[in-house]
Amino acid sequence: PMDESARKLWDVYTKYKEVMLRDTNTDHAPWIIIDANKKTEARIAAIEHILKTIPYND
Repeated sequence: PMDESARKLWDVYTKYKEVMLRDTNTDHAPWIIIDANKKTEARIAAIEHILKTIPYND
């Protein structure tokens, strides 16, 4: 659970997170947003995304 001081700084954290994502997103190494509430779901989504970028023959 978040403590009170972290809650008060949430908007500041969000601002800097957005700046960091904007400034470090490149065509060569783009950020992607993985929308998941569970770590397992997030990891599977990340692996699926990576696999989709790798060309292979059936």
